[in-house]
Amino acid sequence: MTQQDSASNQNHQKSLGLFDVTAIIVGIIIGSAIYQTPSTIAGFLGSAHWIILVWILGGGLSFIGALCYAELASAHPKEGGDYFFLHHGFGDWAGFLYAWGRLWVIHSGNIAMMAAIAGIYGAKLFPIAHGQTIYSICAVIIFTGINCCGVRQGKISQNILASAQVIGLVGVIFVAFFLSPGAPAPVEQVKASSVTFQSFLMALIFVQLTFGGWSDCAFVASEVKRPEKNILRALLLGLAIVTLIYLLINLALLAALGAQGMAASSGVMSQVMENSLGTSGGRIISALVVICALGSVNGMILVGGRIYHAFGQDHSLFRFLGQWNSKSSVPLAAFLIQGVIACLLLLSGSFEQLVIYTSAAHWLFMGMVGISLIVFRKWEPNLNRPFRVPLFPLIPLIYIASCGILFHSSLTYANSQLAYGAWLGFGLVLSGLPVYWISKRLKR
Repeated sequence: MTQQDSASNQNHQKSLGLFDVTAIIVGIIIGSAIYQTPSTIAGFLGSAHWIILVWILGGGLSFIGALCYAELASAHPKEGGDYFFLHHGFGDWAGFLYAWGRLWVIHSGNIAMMAAIAGIYGAKLFPIAHGQTIYSICAVIIFTGINCCGVRQGKISQNILASAQVIGLVGVIFVAFFLSPGAPAPVEQVKASSVTFQSFLMALIFVQLTFGGWSDCAFVASEVKRPEKNILRALLLGLAIVTLIYLLINLALLAALGAQGMAASSGVMSQVMENSLGTSGGRIISALVVICALGSVNGMILVGGRIYHAFGQDHSLFRFLGQWNSKSSVPLAAFLIQGVIACLLLLSGSFEQLVIYTSAAHWLFMGMVGISLIVFRKWEPNLNRPFRVPLFPLIPLIYIASCGILFHSSLTYANSQLAYGAWLGFGLVLSGLPVYWISKRLKR
């Protein structure tokens, strides 16, 4: 461990229990994607059996990744999660570029994206002039303010929103199973085709994207009560809840519309709710999308500040991010800077493209975190590990391979949106290198 590593290891109040961490995981994962991806995946596969299989496989791959993170975070319950793993495993340059990319685009951009979705559906419920922009910026400001008030306020908000997400989706499942008239698919049905490896892989990529965000709980590992036990429990419990809900949603949609009806629908959940409850069903879905998007916004704001606080402690040029408010027990400056950047991205209107361009870099960092588990096992053979990944190194290698597949697909998709778009994304991340060198010289 380098001297810089110890800088981010200061003891914080252990204020997050098992339910709190589980709510963070569930709240971040269940964003707006689940309202869109079931029809996309049905279009790729066209068969109920294949649809259920790909969701089970996606959940299984997420569990494999969770096992890797459980060992890393329980053995190193440090603030910043991935930032610490990359800093400690590959050098401070890797941690710097990770935090730099997360701050300016990857994490702040995802906050902006979820806030924008909340704004879009909020404007449908309560139309006002420039409603989408106003609602989305208000979402960032309000939840940044709540988290600035204290860790207690942030976690209570997350617990409420995550509970509302689960209850709302359970309600949709109930309606689809028991109240839907089971209307046939539209006349222009999508023809079922034989499933190819490429179509199954594309469906799996969308499933994995819908499961994204579970690893963010590692960012708050230093504030978790009994991290040696609760991090593993929260990861497994949170993913079990989300996987069960996702499977039930797809079973319910299949029962209501069939695989071809799902594939042909432009708004699969809205269609089911409107078939069952009329126009009020569409408003209910809009409200649920807002709740799910806000759950992701609050969760990402809560965990994101911890990355930049650890980053500021290790790099003197960003010392202002390393300030910790002892009264509220939060990284106040990091929250404020993160919120300002997210609002600027919203006003620019280019956040979605920037997130797409940098998604390949995100999956590259995730794969490097998986590699760091193998590196730590070799470098620190005698370290106390409350949880050890079973079937080592097979499980980490499967996780690294899945990140590699998502890296390649993200690279391809970004370049399809803009010539050399992925390389633009890498350029945004690598733009931190000159700043890193300046920071190192200042420290010396």
